[in-house]
Amino acid sequence: MKWLVVVGLLLVLAGGALWVLGEIPYEEEHRANVLGAELSVTTTEKKRIPVAVSGTILGLGVVLTVIGAVKARGSR
Repeated sequence: MKWLVVVGLLLVLAGGALWVLGEIPYEEEHRANVLGAELSVTTTEKKRIPVAVSGTILGLGVVLTVIGAVKARGSR
């Protein structure tokens, strides 16, 4: 069950990164054509990531890592 350990570790890294960062920035571009003139506005916003989401991803990663390690050890 080596793949469970790998997936678990990836989830642990993702959950930890989301927890530390706390928010994800993104850009959105709006365009309009007004009386023949093209206008463009780019906005940058940050969306907060709830601690429950990052904690759940982190916890699921820990559980999958432990299960994968226990199954790999038991199959030897």
